[in-house]
Amino acid sequence: MDNDQNFKEVLKVLSKSGGYEILKALKNEKRWSLLEGLVKDKRTLSFRLKELKRLGIVEIKKVEDTPKGTTVYSLTPFGKKLLKVLENLEEEYDTIIQ
Repeated sequence: MDNDQNFKEVLKVLSKSGGYEILKALKNEKRWSLLEGLVKDKRTLSFRLKELKRLGIVEIKKVEDTPKGTTVYSLTPFGKKLLKVLENLEEEYDTIIQ
């Protein structure tokens, strides 16, 4: 996938239900239970996280804090940069429309 296509794919996924909300929520590492309220159903959350992982925005890790371990979700370095750019854009937008 070339850069233009990849950029469009990132925008497409972030514009879907819960995409941007998940990105913002993952500013700090989160467990599944803390992400569930961001979208209407668990299936959408699961699919969106997989899309964000495929694009290199989110990483999924297993923490050995229980016998079975806990799955946690966090932003990759690319995801953190992307979030910072989007937060700056959001701030700029807010100043323009006021």
